[in-house]
Amino acid sequence: MSTTSSGLTNNLTEGNYYFKTLVHEIGHALGLEHPGDYNGNTKGGGQTDAPYLPKALDNRHYSIMSYYNSSEYHVSGVYASTPMLYDVAAIQKLYGANTSVRAGDTRYGVGGTAGFSWTENKHFVSTIVDSGGAGDIISVGPSWRKSVYIDLRQGRFSAISGVADTTKSGEQKAVSGKKNVAIAYGTIIERAEGGSGHDKLVGNEADNGLWGNDGNDTLIGGIGNDTLYGGRGNDTYRYTLGDGNDVIDEQNKGGNDILEIASAIDWDGISDLSFKRINGGAGLSISLRPDDYLQGSFEINNMASANSQVETLKLYGNNNSRLGLDIDLTSVFAKTTNMETKFRQTSTGALAIV
Repeated sequence: MSTTSSGLTNNLTEGNYYFKTLVHEIGHALGLEHPGDYNGNTKGGGQTDAPYLPKALDNRHYSIMSYYNSSEYHVSGVYASTPMLYDVAAIQKLYGANTSVRAGDTRYGVGGTAGFSWTENKHFVSTIVDSGGAGDIISVGPSWRKSVYIDLRQGRFSAISGVADTTKSGEQKAVSGKKNVAIAYGTIIERAEGGSGHDKLVGNEADNGLWGNDGNDTLIGGIGNDTLYGGRGNDTYRYTLGDGNDVIDEQNKGGNDILEIASAIDWDGISDLSFKRINGGAGLSISLRPDDYLQGSFEINNMASANSQVETLKLYGNNNSRLGLDIDLTSVFAKTTNMETKFRQTSTGALAIV
């Protein structure tokens, strides 16, 4: 492939049109076609061979081989700098997965060790491919001011501010909330760290560590035994029955924090929970026992310290309906001993030991 045009020679900057074009053409060299029935000549008739992506997925959000822009980040001057989610899947189907790429612990984001680093006011669209390591992390860090959404699940996209719009004057303006970073199928990232905005962090099937830092953050560990650090601010921790055995550590950062527990099956709310003091009486353990069958647990470290407490518990049924009223976890902690304790909630919200 020739790179002698002025654009390819002088403007190969990650994230611009020419860099995207280079990656697109390398995709063709590897055997990738356009994901739709257009602009191909493999049959001599100007059409690309099937199969094709569904129309809703035939865009540059999912494939750098597409001719169509994505509503997720289609603003002037924003292009992918790597093969995207379905491109990576196709390449792995053709050649097998690379089992040595970034096989150690890798940091993606600010101060990254993956060969590229994200900057808060720079546009970037990419897919992460990682074959190993037990301490991989996607991190923007405490100095990152914009809110981020980081989803560690395979095949999902994260919205990390930095995607930019180009105004008529050529000025780059950040576009927040656009999903611009994908995690390839088969890639497991164990940790995520937010910034000082109001972040949402979602874990995967591994044992994750999630750090919210400053801001009113939402942390969802998902399947696995996860450790969640909300940091400063009024944080929300979400858990679904069966997700695993999770730990909350507020690290003495304060705030008015909430634990939300939901279930995909019918359950009775607080009467299906048992509480016990742990760690020499400083922590609180919550066991989830619908029908007396253990389906997960939560530990809150250092509930004895006012700045490390999670103050409120909210319970939800399988259709996301509320079960009972808000529960004061500080009151639960005060009434709990080192033996398992069960409560019921009265119509006024008061707690009574069963």
